[in-house]
Amino acid sequence: MLDEKVLGKKYCQELQEVIDIRVDRRKIYGDSFLDESPESILAIIDGKRNRFNAINKNDDLSQEQLNKSLDELRDIVNYYVFYICQYKYHHSK
Repeated sequence: MLDEKVLGKKYCQELQEVIDIRVDRRKIYGDSFLDESPESILAIIDGKRNRFNAINKNDDLSQEQLNKSLDELRDIVNYYVFYICQYKYHHSK
């Protein structure tokens, strides 16, 4: 699936983290993002960006803050992918 030789090892590791989050959360939420409006998904992304910025106000982050920051960034990636899926889903009917 993810070819480290083509994409790079660190890039593949991060994408796998994002995918793992999706796998875990899909068990709970399914594909409910398809029912969201594009504006709702973008509002969620904005909220996550605001939380990321609030956590990163200082350059000196604790390990907990670093972990929260990475979690927010991975969530943002997932929500952008949701947006793409939702966009394609609603425009291919």
